Amino acid sequence: MKTQHIELPVDLWVEVSADGVDWRRSTRVDSAQELARTCGELVALMRTYVTVIERAAPLVAPISPWFRIVAQAADTGHIVAVSPRRWNPATSQYERTGGDWLIMDHPASWVSCQVHRIRNTLAAVV
Repeated sequence: MKTQHIELPVDLWVEVSADGVDWRRSTRVDSAQELARTCGELVALMRTYVTVIERAAPLVAPISPWFRIVAQAADTGHIVAVSPRRWNPATSQYERTGGDWLIMDHPASWVSCQVHRIRNTLAAVV
């Protein structure tokens, strides 16, 4: 799956939460646009963005108890990846929550996203 060619333009942003339930977009971090050519590239993009925020967020007060990186397919609006992290005061770092997921982990959702992308592409041509 990691080498599957997807050519997926994605919008990425950071959301923060006080409790890991109610989320809002961070006002401190701008959104970004990237292109994932393969599933492996999407995974690498998510890892990179998570690592940057994990290292930078503790330098800014107040520290958000939770953050997550969200990736959305720019052409369909489907959320394609989410990586949440929780602050651990004992270790003074963010830790995984077990809530990371990629749309490719859910075949029916991935197929739906791909069908929607094909439909949009064909509609733009016609």
